[in-house]
Amino acid sequence: MALRALPVQGNERLGEKQVEAALIHASTTRIEYQSNGGVVLWVGVRFEELVGSASRAPSAAAATEPVALAVAAMPLQLAPSVAAGGREIVMRCVRYHQGPPPAGAISVRRDDQGRLLPPQGAEAMLDALAGGPVVIYLQKVLP
Repeated sequence: MALRALPVQGNERLGEKQVEAALIHASTTRIEYQSNGGVVLWVGVRFEELVGSASRAPSAAAATEPVALAVAAMPLQLAPSVAAGGREIVMRCVRYHQGPPPAGAISVRRDDQGRLLPPQGAEAMLDALAGGPVVIYLQKVLP
């Protein structure tokens, strides 16, 4: 199952209980009937539901505009981390978009530990990244 292979952060993977909880929120996205009478079923689940931020009040994430980050390449992670000014936070409300970022997106790079590093002086934005919605624009998705 793809959910078991999806990285949460670094090499950390979803636990069995998290996978079971995610399947409760899953919806059918595609059905393909096979000539032998079988079926191939695709299901989808939102990243927010996988890491538990769906349990937060809906108005908390909906009340703020998403912060747009731009990174050249990174793997899809459920809860990527950001480090700046000696602090490290984990983003829990992340969506990914492959393609060019909008004007005003904050360019970040990855360090050798896989953390995202914003430009110098961006320490003030860490709280917004930890608590609010974030869209990460990728040019390339890494395995």
